[in-house]
Amino acid sequence: MDILTRLRLLLWLLILTLAGTILRQYAGGSADARPRLQWVPPAYGGAASRFAPRHEGPPLPDWGASVPLGFSLVQTPHFTIYAEGPPPARELLDALEKLHANLLIDLASFAPWAREERVSIFLLRREAAYLRWTGRPASTNGVSSIARRRIYVYESRELLGVVAHELGHVLFESFLGGASGERRWLREGLATWAQVERGLASPAWLPEKLDVLRRGGGWTLEDLARVEDLAGGGDDELRLWHAQSYSLVRFLIRLRFASSFYHFCRHLKAGLPEEEALVRAYGMPFNRLSALQHAWRQSLRSGGEKPGSPERRLPLASASPSPPAARRLPEPRKPEGERQKAGARRPPFSQYYFLLACLGVALTAMGLRLLADRRWAREDDAPEPARPPAARRPSEPGPPLRREDPLPICPACRARALRITEAVSRSGALSREQFARLVRAADRCPRHRGR
Repeated sequence: MDILTRLRLLLWLLILTLAGTILRQYAGGSADARPRLQWVPPAYGGAASRFAPRHEGPPLPDWGASVPLGFSLVQTPHFTIYAEGPPPARELLDALEKLHANLLIDLASFAPWAREERVSIFLLRREAAYLRWTGRPASTNGVSSIARRRIYVYESRELLGVVAHELGHVLFESFLGGASGERRWLREGLATWAQVERGLASPAWLPEKLDVLRRGGGWTLEDLARVEDLAGGGDDELRLWHAQSYSLVRFLIRLRFASSFYHFCRHLKAGLPEEEALVRAYGMPFNRLSALQHAWRQSLRSGGEKPGSPERRLPLASASPSPPAARRLPEPRKPEGERQKAGARRPPFSQYYFLLACLGVALTAMGLRLLADRRWAREDDAPEPARPPAARRPSEPGPPLRREDPLPICPACRARALRITEAVSRSGALSREQFARLVRAADRCPRHRGR
């Protein structure tokens, strides 16, 4: 097989494999035009009119422009800090300003007001005072008011991480707007991203949960986008949900251009569904959530998620309620190793089997093409069967004799016969009988004389 045939076969193999991969990844029903953002509990059987309720906490305290009794007021270029007791140290104020500058590197497009206006921080001394003032459960380390641009926290070793998380809520959600439960994964994912990437305060459990996601655990992106309320989830499920939201937002920020994530959020704010906003901001092949999930999973397996230094506690949602026992998050997927141990069957037609099937089809087509080429080559190279000479009437002249044709004379007269042949060929074609008579008449050989 020559090199051109091999290149042709290789090209057909690549075309078939690529076409099969595209059909496997993007074939299916048409996308729903409505944004599927709310989680439908299994008890309701998928009824479109019933959703898990949100449990908002009590309203946060509002002292207006006055300083609360027992608090001290400190202002920086971008913060107004109400500290319980004495003013905070200068090192903390400088760290807050650096945190604000780091966040504006990526979020300035979402909050242009943050360059000139200040964010208020109410810094309480103890957790008990924080719980009493805000009315939030002990599972939260901080809470924010988006409309008033206020953050309520208490002094702890995780203070900068908590402020980064809540400041991410204030800067981003002032742009996104809408109810706090809409696109919850995007809001919490970006706040956790601000805590880990800009606040440099990664929770201690984050590497473990990212490893669970890397091994195939977590939720599908369709289920992740439907969640509006975190009520009913245990601590382990909430941490896994926050880790997946953070990982996905981090992947979107680093994907394509620096402005792609902003355009994606802008389209969501305009009311477009996730899939339409995704393809408008990032282009092909991200026209479905399944395509985004496939690329994100590949990034996880390649080791693209490496959070910063760990810390002990997690600042949860900006208004995380005390979850009632009746509401739960959807069951997350288990990692591949745990699914195999539990006896769970893998999908019968996974992408690996599909690629193998495409390869088999391509090899079969290549073999059939080779067999056809060989058969055609044999037919082309086979000699044509000898045809019997057609019967000729005596009056018809025969074909002219060539010099290479054997002559029915002895070797002694061959030279003379050839000269006679050349002479008579110029005058016209002769039959064999006429030529033989001419040779016998002109022959002077004693062997042929008298014949």
